[in-house]
Amino acid sequence: MQGEEPQTQSPPSRGLFWPIFLAGLLFASVGGNVVMMLIATGDPAFSVEENYYQKGLRWGETRAQETKNSELGWRLALQIRRLAGSVPPLVRVALTDREKKPIDDAKVHLVAFHNARAAKKLEAQLRFNSGEYLAKLPIARAGLWEFRFVVEREGQRFTKTIRRKVSL
Repeated sequence: MQGEEPQTQSPPSRGLFWPIFLAGLLFASVGGNVVMMLIATGDPAFSVEENYYQKGLRWGETRAQETKNSELGWRLALQIRRLAGSVPPLVRVALTDREKKPIDDAKVHLVAFHNARAAKKLEAQLRFNSGEYLAKLPIARAGLWEFRFVVEREGQRFTKTIRRKVSL
């Protein structure tokens, strides 16, 4: 045993390089896709119309409702005012019938959203007070807003969508 030369260790095999390299590429690809998905879904400006497919299938019902709205002859006028000392603006709606008489016994439901933040919808049930329907909405952003109203009275339904530029 004295005459034997000490054996030197051979360098590690390069057989693991390619599997590790490919696994690293796969993990980088998956990680990059996860990051991109989080960025895309976390954008507050991104929104998809709820039940858009069902709404498309019921387009005939939507057209029939528009015809019904015309037959009813109801008018809906919208005002948005920020009163002194009022943090949320006051949404005021005047609702009149065909003869321009105020309608005071209807249920008025509102869904409102800013065009640039359509995923954040504000909802309110408006209350009748002194000839108009009122609600306070936390409108904190100026710009183009969409207001979708559903009015129900004595079994009749009236709908109205108003797009309005709001300045605060």
